[in-house]
Amino acid sequence: MTNRPQPAKILLIDDNDENLTLLRNLLEREGYRVVTANDSTNGLQQVRQMRPDLILSDLRMQGFDGFELTRRIRADKTLGFIPIILITSGRDNNDKIKALDSGADDFLVKPIQRLELSARVRSLLKLKQSNDELMKSREEYARLFQEAQQRAVELSTLNETALGISGQISLQELLQLIAIKSCELVHAQSAVVYLCDHESQTLSIHAEYNMPRSFLGETLRFEEGVAGWVAKYAMPMRQNNYFEWDGKAAAFAQDRDITAILGVPLINNNQVVGVLEVLNDMYIRVFNDEDVRLLNLLAPQASIAIRNALLYNEISRQHELVNSVLNAVDDGILMLDSEFRVALSNPRFTQLLKLEPAQVYGQTMRDVAIMLDEALESEPPFSAESMARILRELRRNPDHGFSRKVDIRDPRQRSIEWSAWPVRNQQRHIVGWLNVFHDTTQQRELEQLREDFIHMLVHDLRNPLTSVIGGIELASGTAEEDETDPQQKAFLMETIKKNSYVLLNMINELLEVNRMEAGKLPITLEEATLGELIESSLAQVVITAQDKRITLKKGLPEEETWINVDIEKMRRVIVNLISNSIKFSPSGLEIRIGATVEEGVRRRGNTSALDPNRLRQSTTQFLRDRYGENGPRPKALLLSISDDGPGIPADMVERIFDKFSQVPGQRREKQGFGLGLTWCKLVSEAHGGRVWVESQQGKGSTFFISIPCVIDHHQ
Repeated sequence: MTNRPQPAKILLIDDNDENLTLLRNLLEREGYRVVTANDSTNGLQQVRQMRPDLILSDLRMQGFDGFELTRRIRADKTLGFIPIILITSGRDNNDKIKALDSGADDFLVKPIQRLELSARVRSLLKLKQSNDELMKSREEYARLFQEAQQRAVELSTLNETALGISGQISLQELLQLIAIKSCELVHAQSAVVYLCDHESQTLSIHAEYNMPRSFLGETLRFEEGVAGWVAKYAMPMRQNNYFEWDGKAAAFAQDRDITAILGVPLINNNQVVGVLEVLNDMYIRVFNDEDVRLLNLLAPQASIAIRNALLYNEISRQHELVNSVLNAVDDGILMLDSEFRVALSNPRFTQLLKLEPAQVYGQTMRDVAIMLDEALESEPPFSAESMARILRELRRNPDHGFSRKVDIRDPRQRSIEWSAWPVRNQQRHIVGWLNVFHDTTQQRELEQLREDFIHMLVHDLRNPLTSVIGGIELASGTAEEDETDPQQKAFLMETIKKNSYVLLNMINELLEVNRMEAGKLPITLEEATLGELIESSLAQVVITAQDKRITLKKGLPEEETWINVDIEKMRRVIVNLISNSIKFSPSGLEIRIGATVEEGVRRRGNTSALDPNRLRQSTTQFLRDRYGENGPRPKALLLSISDDGPGIPADMVERIFDKFSQVPGQRREKQGFGLGLTWCKLVSEAHGGRVWVESQQGKGSTFFISIPCVIDHHQ
């Protein structure tokens, strides 16, 4: 039965009971163990008693404030590293700077958002766990390595001169060599080496030499046979008439050639780790006291060799474990020694900062900064001068650590939080520095997306809503005077109605996209001709095109083409794409609408920035659902809408189909949330097809839709 990991312990310090209750509920819902304190004095006592994994403290409270609390915690070297988040209701940047200077790890502003709190708590707990594991692993690794080195020196000195069993890394090879050398030493015919399992009170054969048949893997109980007796009592045993002995092991009961056996214990740290057993034909040679003495001299050296091999295997396992932890961490890790030289790095560091481990291993942090400055364009820049200042500050105030936000613009825009903390041994001496590079790009993008959406929501709903409210107020005023001009009243009602429909359409657009994403907006297939679909679509945009003196040119197949689609939704897709081309094309140009029939759906363009498992089925699955396993497969229709407008920047080509996405610098000419192209993508994918764009700035854009919908109407 495995032990479940204990939940992280979080200490909340606040003199406001409502705040404590709110935070406790949020954190306990996440599965954390929460303890509270209602003032800083009590909080400091709780820290020393419970040793929490994380502290969340209010900045202003009774007794000394959060700054002083943080300084006292950091000053107590017995507490080790405990992440601290300070909370305030103000937005003064000086408070944040002062909090970090006092030793806090993060800073939250009320009202606290649940997701932000959860994310920051997880991040700091992960940092705490990584720090503890790295500290523990480093100290254990150093201890084991030092012990292994000491054992290796002893093994080299003794075994090279006496037995020649040095330099054996593989445990199996070492045991085999011990068996061979033991036979040479005491002139035995055969030998076996057992290893003990004290938990099950058994020992099994791991190596053998010149045995009449293979006994590898055979298992004996303690006290069974010579080897079992030696393992049980940790003493040598000699039996020169084994076949006639009543205590022989079942595994050797039928082997009449084995008549003389000598076994000695292999002892390490006062525990029998194995048994070395040599065997002879009693009619040729039996074992004497000199054989016992020689084998007793060999046994300690063999035990040391086995112990070293086991230690090596354990060190390798620990090294693999540390590497597994480092590889699993989603943050870049750069471990420095006490002199700020790189001791190790993980693959995530390579991904984030584009430097290979071989480039940075053994380099000083100043040299690494120079390489980063040459490899990346960032703000603030990585430079030798800035790194020198950082290292000087870390030497002066090591417990304050270091934290900096870095924006990297090459090869793509990324945001990284870089922090560094001292790693101490049990004597509280600094043995290294843990550098963590946390990628906050997605978090920043989500925050920007939220801000953009709120801005669009306010901007696009305010104008029609203002018109509706203004019209209602004006109509109410004229109604009281009872002298309303019928034309004016009709105009007001029409204005109210028009803007109300604008609001309704915008809300419906949001709802439809969300329903389509969730797969809850059904596709109703109908048969129609391609010409009917294109003509009905053009009818909705022709007046807009005429107002800008834009010519609409169409190039359709000469033969009548029948299609099976959701007519209304596909018409909206085509109208959206043509309207976009009209909107962004200069006056007096032309827009070209083309259509061709192909054998299958085009496999090009990656327009799905949303979760493909939720939003679409593959074309093969779509056709199977619609037409059965063996039904006729429709051909694909490739539609294209081309313009000679300003084009789309290369970095936006794959993003314009995302929700709320707009090309930078383009003026908004009508209300909307930027969902038109998202709608086009979802409808195309719901039909089992694809949509993409090819564009070149200054030379126009072409939108393509490829869907399997062309049918033989005469079948």
